[in-house]
Amino acid sequence: MGGIYKFNRKMSIGFAAVGSGGGNTRYNENFFDFSGSPPPTLGVNLMQMVMSPSVSYKLARHHTLGVSLLIGIQSFRAYGATAFADAGFSSQPDKVSNNGNDFGYGAGARIGWSSKFFKNRLTIGAAASTKVYMTKFRKYEGLFAQNGKFDMPAVYAVGIAVKPLKKLTVTGDFQYINYSDVKAISNPGPTQFLPLPPPNRLLGAADGLGFGWDDMKVYKLGASYDMNRKWTLRAGYNYAKSPIPNDQLLFNTMAPATVERHVTAGFTYNSSRNSQWSFAGMWAFKNQQVAFDNFSGDNIRISMYQYALEASYAYHF
Repeated sequence: MGGIYKFNRKMSIGFAAVGSGGGNTRYNENFFDFSGSPPPTLGVNLMQMVMSPSVSYKLARHHTLGVSLLIGIQSFRAYGATAFADAGFSSQPDKVSNNGNDFGYGAGARIGWSSKFFKNRLTIGAAASTKVYMTKFRKYEGLFAQNGKFDMPAVYAVGIAVKPLKKLTVTGDFQYINYSDVKAISNPGPTQFLPLPPPNRLLGAADGLGFGWDDMKVYKLGASYDMNRKWTLRAGYNYAKSPIPNDQLLFNTMAPATVERHVTAGFTYNSSRNSQWSFAGMWAFKNQQVAFDNFSGDNIRISMYQYALEASYAYHF
């Protein structure tokens, strides 16, 4: 949700609260459990939200600068992953799994700039966000590197919007997500270590095991067409290579974020002078990764597809 208030002719203040990331997996068959007894379910649940009070200021008629404080909150839960603790993979075996929900809080900052040219037919913008520095997941200090540290990564973006026709706007964005600066996400998993990692690379240690994610380069294209005063149609396409290297599939069975391409479509309907309804759909195409894992000695295959439906309402005061 969000809101904007025009403080004066040059300054606006605003607030937004948005889902920033996360993921949930649940497997009824626990393939990490070798106890021989009926295995428990296996899964993780990560939810992240960022609240951003913001101020924007018009430096000139067509040039605007904005700054935001990023207030982060996240929750995490893992269950069924005690096999890693029992096998000696963790620096704190009692804080790896099955400890219920834990919460983290933190803050960061974002700065953005936007300029319009050629009678508003061309808009160029850029934004940069620091990491959102989060408090540690104390219940999972034996799972994430740096004793439960799980920051939200820094993000950098540039974008352009062109109006070749009065009713048509075409947009393009490039976004860079700096996962390599978050050890819990970017540090490699156990594949390179046999039979056990050294003490400084155990789960939860200062340079502990992670998911091995690469930095991401995200490319986006979009179009918006104003049919009339009431109806606006939109469509988009997004591509980003999977952040998971093929030699890091073992841990990523719990977070199989393999999708690379997705398409979107939607519309906005102005039902009155003050009320605006928007609807959208997203489809992320199935993408599969397969590799032989040296550590487990097995072929591992992970895949994912996603879909989403969204509805929103805006009221203009």
